This record gives sequence, structure tokens and C-alpha cells, in this order.
Amino acid sequence: MPERVMVPGLDVPAPPPSMPMGMPSRGSVSSAADAEGAGGSGSDAASSDSAGAEIRGTIRLAEGVEAGSGVLFVIARGPSAGGPPLAVRKLDTARFPVEFSIGPSDVMMPGVRFAGPISLTARLDRDGNPMSRDPSDLAGSAEGALQPGATDVEIVLKRGDG
Repeated sequence: MPERVMVPGLDVPAPPPSMPMGMPSRGSVSSAADAEGAGGSGSDAASSDSAGAEIRGTIRLAEGVEAGSGVLFVIARGPSAGGPPLAVRKLDTARFPVEFSIGPSDVMMPGVRFAGPISLTARLDRDGNPMSRDPSDLAGSAEGALQPGATDVEIVLKRGDG
């Protein structure tokens, strides 16, 4: 069963943003996507159908690679290289291939929108600690930048930094 990953220092809820005079209160906005799109450009309207949708796919092992034990992390990163991941999903699995999904419910920081372009990686972490990396961990990446709603995404795990 997937569970939310908590990173120390990021699990403290952020205070609600203050709204300018004349804006609806947080309780009167029907969804975060509506609130984000309210002040956006015309291009946001065109992408609003997929914004916030889950990315789905399959993680498999490279030929000749054996999984061993560990915890599988699926990690989504936005266009900025630094800082915490956009979203993380933790999967306990003993068999490959494994189907996955990652989306708005996996976002690490409150108020951050699950929107593309997104780079997606997966790591089978031997010690189960998302903050540590071991050269023997299996890792892989999806090809190219993804948009929310993408399906049939494939990640192949191999030794090292995939």
C-alpha cells in the first residue's frame, strides 16, 4: 500500500496564504487547482484538464539485475534542480515489474501544485531511508519531461544512479 513520505523539516504544515482584499477566502475556493488557475495566464486554461492528474506507469528491472530487499521510492521533480522533490511515493514491493502512480496526493510541500514539466526517477533503497544513497541501490529515470496525466511511463532500474 502506498504511503506518504515525510521528510524531516518538511512535515510542518505551512500557514494558509493571506489573500488580497476582495479575494474569496480559502474555504470558498472549490479546489487548489481552481485557486491556482484564477490568476493565471490563458495557457493555464488549456492545460487545466491535465494539471494535477496522476502520472502512471511501470517500473521494471534491467536485464540480469536482481532486486533484493528494500523500499521503492518514486520521485517527481519540477523544473528547478535544487530543493526538495515535488512529490514522492513510497511503495513496498517484493516483485517486479510493479505498476505505480504519483500525483497531487504525494506532493511534499502544502500549497505546491503538481504541474509539469516533471522529471521522474525511482530508487530501490536498501535501508529504506529516502535521505541516504548507497551505490548498491537500484535506480532509474523516465525518459524526457512528463506532464501530469502521462500514462505508460516506463522506468528501468539498474545499479547506480540509473
